[in-house]
Amino acid sequence: MSKFLPTSTNNLYNKVPTAVNTTSVQLNYNHVQDSRELLSLLVKKTPLPKGRDAFSGVHIIAPPLVVEDDRAEASISSLLADKSCSLPKIVHRLSSQAASTVSSAIAEYESIFAVGESLLLEGADRATLVVFVGWEDEERGGGDFYAALIGMLPFRGLSVALLTQRTKYNDLLFYSSPSGVFQIDGSDAARMGMFPIKAVFGPLADKVVKKTIKTWQNIKTSKYINHDDQEKHPTTPIPFKIGGLTLPMITHNGSYAN
Repeated sequence: MSKFLPTSTNNLYNKVPTAVNTTSVQLNYNHVQDSRELLSLLVKKTPLPKGRDAFSGVHIIAPPLVVEDDRAEASISSLLADKSCSLPKIVHRLSSQAASTVSSAIAEYESIFAVGESLLLEGADRATLVVFVGWEDEERGGGDFYAALIGMLPFRGLSVALLTQRTKYNDLLFYSSPSGVFQIDGSDAARMGMFPIKAVFGPLADKVVKKTIKTWQNIKTSKYINHDDQEKHPTTPIPFKIGGLTLPMITHNGSYAN
């Protein structure tokens, strides 16, 4: 597969790193109380996007109205009323199916992409701060997993500040949907240390959570290339790397029908 590359590039492509560098991902949990300057605090304590010196605006993701959570609604009112923060503010609502007591991957998928679409249509950009307001639901995590999944989508990830009501820290770097279909693990090597939730805010004491990134386990693609049916299903490997990671990619050169 490397025969298509120039000699100099080919040499670099086939170079195997001599050492393994362990990388970690870190997340700060910040104690917050009811405050007139709640939004300013979130803006101050949430890390900025790489290469930016300020957030361009704030997009607040609110719980479905059907959950009727007074604390969450009070937090949203505080965020919007914070006069000390001059950034433009826009509120998005999760649909009622996001609060369903019946676990449905389809409902979760539709809820995630509906808000992702709304963020784009309302002008979110790479420097946007997304504030996700969780609700009281100990069994299902107050919808906190939506903060991680929605934050992954636009522009390959936005900066998310999670305002949670959880009464236990649990694992702040791992989120799973109630159906179990959607998961995001901050220590997954494929995420390369990138995690959409940049800071968590709630009633518990300050805490720093840190995880070592798991070792990259490369998938072997040879069985998909060196098979007995190449004439009908011709496949070709594609040389592709990010840093020192060889990513398994193949292309199918046969007809679409096959």
